[in-house]
Amino acid sequence: GLSNADRPQMFSAAAIYNPPFGRGERWLRSGFGAAVAGNWEFTVIARTESGTPVVITASGDPANIGNTQYNYDRPNLVGNPHVANPSDAEWLNPAAFQQPVYAFGNAPRGLIRNPDYQDADTSVIKNIAIPSQDNKLMLQLRFDAFNALNLITRGGVDGNFTDNPTFGQIHSIGSSPRQLQFAAKFYF
Repeated sequence: GLSNADRPQMFSAAAIYNPPFGRGERWLRSGFGAAVAGNWEFTVIARTESGTPVVITASGDPANIGNTQYNYDRPNLVGNPHVANPSDAEWLNPAAFQQPVYAFGNAPRGLIRNPDYQDADTSVIKNIAIPSQDNKLMLQLRFDAFNALNLITRGGVDGNFTDNPTFGQIHSIGSSPRQLQFAAKFYF
């Protein structure tokens, strides 16, 4: 079956834009306008990934081999595990599974996938040159937004089948809510 970390589709893109204003640039090369409009940097990193396989297990020791420490077994597949409109309350069809009795379950790995993941991070950076003998002093002011669009990605599906009323449901988020950060760096 599929690895627990299998993600068949992943896309990541990054962009950096430096407006053409300020010292050494095309426009506003000197004066007050260069100081205000120059040395800005805008960045974005966006990522989207397909979901990992849901690990569906039958807890306990249904195959009666003496191992009660690890969820090694899977339930039996007796129906269609897919639902027409997956939701947090029902990501998969619990009635499609049955507890095996003195046997290893026959449900294959990777039947259902966890929700997809999306994220976009952005930064706005202003570099301020500080006059010095070697012109190497600089103050950087930056504003970062992690998960800037506040995309809430659902968490993993509860895949523990045995006597579990939340089997097939999602009760967590897979991403962090938007986080904003302001920072100052001094380069010398």
